[in-house]
Amino acid sequence: MAVVAEMLAEGAVKVNLNRTFLGLNNLRILRGLVLDGNKTTNVELYADRSASQADEIVVIAELYSRVSDKKIIHARAEVVLGRNLPKSIPASETPKANMVYTNSVVSAYEQYLFHGEFLQSITEVKGWSPNGIIAEIHSAKKPSEWFDKPFSNNWHTDPLAIDAAFQLMILWTNQEIGLPSLPNIVKNYRQFAPSFPKTGVKIMSKILKKSNLSATANIDFVDKDNKLIARIEGYECTMNESLKQAFKRSSISEAK
Repeated sequence: MAVVAEMLAEGAVKVNLNRTFLGLNNLRILRGLVLDGNKTTNVELYADRSASQADEIVVIAELYSRVSDKKIIHARAEVVLGRNLPKSIPASETPKANMVYTNSVVSAYEQYLFHGEFLQSITEVKGWSPNGIIAEIHSAKKPSEWFDKPFSNNWHTDPLAIDAAFQLMILWTNQEIGLPSLPNIVKNYRQFAPSFPKTGVKIMSKILKKSNLSATANIDFVDKDNKLIARIEGYECTMNESLKQAFKRSSISEAK
């Protein structure tokens, strides 16, 4: 989902020249993209071109593939573009997370997550509670380190940092509910900096609602000075007992 967000942002910026990526609305994974061994799978990006001269515009972007000329939409979002990044930056929101997370990061990746070394972004869980969880992470290397044929030289978002937020929510749902989780909806994502710092990034996830099957959170990304880099509002994840075995079977070690 984090890489898909970057792809949709890239498509929208390519089509709407001289615009800056500001965020996403209603990012949804509609149908998983299944890779079949060594068989090549072609995917396409679509993004609206806006003729509006407004300072801020919203365009639809989609990721899709074709099977026997049938279009299969895998993901869709409204991409928010502007002339410049916002000058006014909201204050970050720190959740109550005063309980010690007893697992080491190494054991957390071994027991609860399926991410190999390349995607292991979390460096320390600072604390947690039923109300939220906080961690320090490192951000992504350049796109050329991720893809044989990168879309561009620089990220619009930061797929590793965003995926780290999803990873952190998996740790929280395991700790609080006893089940792993996967994201299904990001209602809003807003970015307030041109890029993520390479170090000193902290994720603060504040739980808004929870049940035995799902959880909703707002997630802030801040720098070493607690200045807001980006914010996810309305992150929704689904929990399922079957994910425990699925996570054990899977190990994502490379992004190429």
